[in-house]
Amino acid sequence: FPQSQYLDDSYNYLSKVYMSTQNYKDAIVTLENIQKVTPETEEAYQRVTFFRALELFSNSDFEEAIINFDKSLNNTKFNRIYQARSIFWKGESYFRLNRIKDATREFNKFILTAGSFELKEFNTAHYNLGYCYFKQKDFLESASWFRKYTDMMKEAQSKTVGDAFARTGDCYFASRDYEKASTYYQKAIDNGKASVDYATFQKGFCLGLLKEYNQKIILMNQLITDYPRSSLVDDAWFEIGKSYVSIEEPEMAINAYQQLINDYPTSNLIPKAYLEIGMVNYNTDKNDVALDVLKKVVDFFPNTQESKEALAQLKNVYLELNQVEEYVAYMKEKDSKIDIRITEQDSLTYTTSMKVYMNADYEKASGLLMKYIDKFKEQGIFYANANFYLAESYIQLKKPENAVQHFSNVLSKPATEFTEPSLLFLGQWYYKNNDYPKALDYFTRLESSAQYEKNKVTARSGRMRCLYRTDNLAEARKSAISLLSSEKIPDELFREAHFIIGKDALVNNNLEDAKDEFELIAKDCKSAEQAEAKYLISKIYFQQGQYEPAEKEIFDFVKKNTPHQYWLGKSFLLLSDIYIQRKDNFQAKATLQSIMDNYNIKTDGITEEAANKLKEINEAELKASQPPVQEEIQEEEINLDNSKTE
Repeated sequence: FPQSQYLDDSYNYLSKVYMSTQNYKDAIVTLENIQKVTPETEEAYQRVTFFRALELFSNSDFEEAIINFDKSLNNTKFNRIYQARSIFWKGESYFRLNRIKDATREFNKFILTAGSFELKEFNTAHYNLGYCYFKQKDFLESASWFRKYTDMMKEAQSKTVGDAFARTGDCYFASRDYEKASTYYQKAIDNGKASVDYATFQKGFCLGLLKEYNQKIILMNQLITDYPRSSLVDDAWFEIGKSYVSIEEPEMAINAYQQLINDYPTSNLIPKAYLEIGMVNYNTDKNDVALDVLKKVVDFFPNTQESKEALAQLKNVYLELNQVEEYVAYMKEKDSKIDIRITEQDSLTYTTSMKVYMNADYEKASGLLMKYIDKFKEQGIFYANANFYLAESYIQLKKPENAVQHFSNVLSKPATEFTEPSLLFLGQWYYKNNDYPKALDYFTRLESSAQYEKNKVTARSGRMRCLYRTDNLAEARKSAISLLSSEKIPDELFREAHFIIGKDALVNNNLEDAKDEFELIAKDCKSAEQAEAKYLISKIYFQQGQYEPAEKEIFDFVKKNTPHQYWLGKSFLLLSDIYIQRKDNFQAKATLQSIMDNYNIKTDGITEEAANKLKEINEAELKASQPPVQEEIQEEEINLDNSKTE
């Protein structure tokens, strides 16, 4: 009766049913079908769109989450709590999409919204604003918000508070207030919950800038001893070497640089370490040794800034040794590769390009950087730099596909500060385009070389996902464990990692271990992993012959009102199997018929499986109801001989 006067009432009652079962997706559709909108329906719409948005956020569908938060915010006059929380989580969605200015606007709006102060999100908004301004390089504003957050939290021993102290230190470091930076790095160290190795390194670095070299050496050694697996250990050795140079302890300096070279052969600091060893030997009149080391820099790291500096220093060493003819001969030997005039032109061309890039004229900069690469090719001193900034220009111009080759070109050269962001981009690019083997290669390289904890987390989660999607569960499990050892990971990665560990245990028939992992994450069943995990818990109980716990898990799953209907459908199919095992065909058939009548999705195989199971039960019952087939008794014909008849 589509024209019935009771249609709106019917939709209204139906929406209440959906809301009571937390089926927010269908509730929204139902409410949007109501023709005559009342305050009651508007209030319901505000509530249901907010909770639907949270579901979408939990599933990392941030764009759709924003759309639904906006729908909720269009009805703000009814419930100020939903209004405030919608603004906050809309800001979170923007932040996850790296739309930092939009996120900043929403978090500021949230703090000024009536009712926000009483919400648990209030303190977090201050922490988030610290990061928003930090990413926009407004360091003093960022420090202000981080300090507000730590004051509100009363400097509690938590990861976010420890991280906020470290970021406050970074803000003052970027502002060149090294004493304040050192103070906040120490607070992060004392907190002991997050970024402690990083804070230790940064405080040591600040002490060096304040010329407290001995204290710097002590802290760097503390970092090496306490955090031997930190990605900053090679940096610490390099800084120890520099400090020993400053306090005129050349042998100790060389030992530190050599330790770096021996223990971290893939570090991007290797050419710098060799150059420093050469300089230390030159400054202590060990010119022959200096000559050998500086030549290594030229030979092993051609077309780098360190190579250029080594060449300039070689001239001084030869002159010091009164070996002018030898210097001329050496330069002639290298003449095919080195032309001083070309080197000067190389530097001038690159510098011109970078001035345009720094002025944010990415269209013009991309043309100039491309000309530099075409002219000097791989022999260019700034080949890696030019490719990196050209790739970054393409990203700013919304042409990321053009950036791929140039980030790859960066990786064809020895490690530099551009290596890490290039690996990060390429790993994410190939993963996004479903080329998991290539993405895996870049994430693996990133994990082993990343200096920043955030990039290590990205690398570990990227490796885990690539391995999982290529059905390499055993290795995916290892990456998941590695990811969980990281200091700070989002909730969605926590769920994903435990889900993969559980799936690996399940494949290997370690049912109890699998169940433990799934129980960790099957709390509200709003994400796909949570819903599948909840189903798998009941399936494990079923496989173990524990039908009562399996049934309880399924009914508990129903109460969760998950948006992931497929796994709920699978659970009801499993419930029918439980009834069959109990020889309760009546309940089994009723369950299967209910699936066929009420399951709305007709393309995912659930209703077909229900129909097949129901058919099997009916056929089995029919067969059982029929009498057994009597075997015909074949009687032998007795041919009576006429002569023997009675």
